[in-house]
Amino acid sequence: MTKVGDDPDGLAFWISEAQAQAFRIADNRLSEMSEWNDHLLAEQFKELSVLDLDFDLEVTGFETGEIDFRIESLSAAQSSKDGASSARRSSLCS
Repeated sequence: MTKVGDDPDGLAFWISEAQAQAFRIADNRLSEMSEWNDHLLAEQFKELSVLDLDFDLEVTGFETGEIDFRIESLSAAQSSKDGASSARRSSLCS
């Protein structure tokens, strides 16, 4: 458990690390003017998705489909990155 009152979010009650992480996501979601670091957001959702949470990730303001899409984008980005690395290696060996 983390005392979030010591956290920059300034909440004065105890919540778990996962709840604090989800709160930070939801807090940012509330501001539609904010810009997302999509990769970091996807990583945060992926970390939360493997935990045994006592709350639904939709409390972040994102629907399950959006969350799944972002998590899946990590795999797609890694595949693209791996493909680009292979192509560079192949072109260097020609």
